[in-house]
Amino acid sequence: ELNVHILSEKFFISPSWIMHAFRDFLNISAMEYINRKKILFAQQLISSGVPPMTAAEQCNFKNYSTFYTQYKKILGIPPMKSKYPK
Repeated sequence: ELNVHILSEKFFISPSWIMHAFRDFLNISAMEYINRKKILFAQQLISSGVPPMTAAEQCNFKNYSTFYTQYKKILGIPPMKSKYPK
C-alpha cells in the first residue's frame, strides 16, 4: 500500500509538505499521482496477460469497482477493453 503517510514516514517529511509539494510542482494531488501510477502499472500487467481482477489486487485496490472507476477515469477505457491475451 502507498499513501502520503507512508511516504512521509519513509522520507522523514511531514504529510502536509508532501501534499503541498505535489500540488505546487505537479499540479495534482499526491493521491491522484499515486493512483495514476498504480493504474499505469495495472495497464502494463493487463497488457502482459494478467487478468484485470488480478491486476487490481496486485496494485492494492481494495475492491474491483474502485479499480474499474479509476482505470476508466484515467485511461478512458474499461480494464477489460485493454489489450490482453485471452
